[in-house]
Amino acid sequence: EGQTVPVTINKIYLQAVELQAIWIEIEPLKADVSKDPVTGTLVATITGTYNGANTETEGGADVKGKKVTFDATVKDETVKEMVVLIDSTTAATFKDEDVTVDVVTNVATITLNGAALQDLAKTGLQAGPAQNIVLTAVKLDDNSAGAQFAEKIKAAYDFALTYQGQDVIKSANANVTVTFKAPEGITNNVFVYFVNTNRANALEPVTNATVRNGVITMTTSHFSEYVVSADKLVYTITFKPGEATGTEYVQNVQIPAPDKDGKVPAAKVTLMNNQFTKSG
Repeated sequence: EGQTVPVTINKIYLQAVELQAIWIEIEPLKADVSKDPVTGTLVATITGTYNGANTETEGGADVKGKKVTFDATVKDETVKEMVVLIDSTTAATFKDEDVTVDVVTNVATITLNGAALQDLAKTGLQAGPAQNIVLTAVKLDDNSAGAQFAEKIKAAYDFALTYQGQDVIKSANANVTVTFKAPEGITNNVFVYFVNTNRANALEPVTNATVRNGVITMTTSHFSEYVVSADKLVYTITFKPGEATGTEYVQNVQIPAPDKDGKVPAAKVTLMNNQFTKSG
């Protein structure tokens, strides 16, 4: 008691750390349309950042809830081909969002569901900055279907969504809905066919195609060439007189589509009095 006790206090060094705020510039979504100076093709370029309810937009873009719309149309009814360049960094912003996107062109409106957008985002993430995913929509003057369907086909289209020549849509549940103006002659019934280039351009029906109020709607999991008709298109075969005896000859017989080598499988043809099988 009464003694002074020495106490050693260790020095405490405080290191000040400067906190830096990293700002990521968010560009407004927009769709700019211009004409390619060499080919004359109309090209729409989609850029910007999707940021949910906080998304900012400029010309050609609109966001309402979970619906994003890019309007790439021009006032020219003669346009038959449009190319839409989707900036890879823009595509990547749809990574975790369950939204749908409408890309409206003079040829058709392309609607990508959430799964398709995630495929688009994955491609964008892999592509890196300053690269484009390419959407093309073309109304064809000619088509790859057989000549026997020439009079019945009312219109033909070619659609593609690619990056470096490869299809972007990969997921099984990814859907693309396409809507376009119904051609003259199609009012109540419509038949749309996918031209399968892997099976000698055989026609395969798009069973969900509908027409209403002058607009055709179909949903697909992939893009290619499509043909549109007011009538059901069936492959036909005609038998010449002399191939059978004492019977009436039957024409316009429905047979299977050609296989990948272009060969038509055997088809059974019913005559008036008997049956026989004819190989195509």
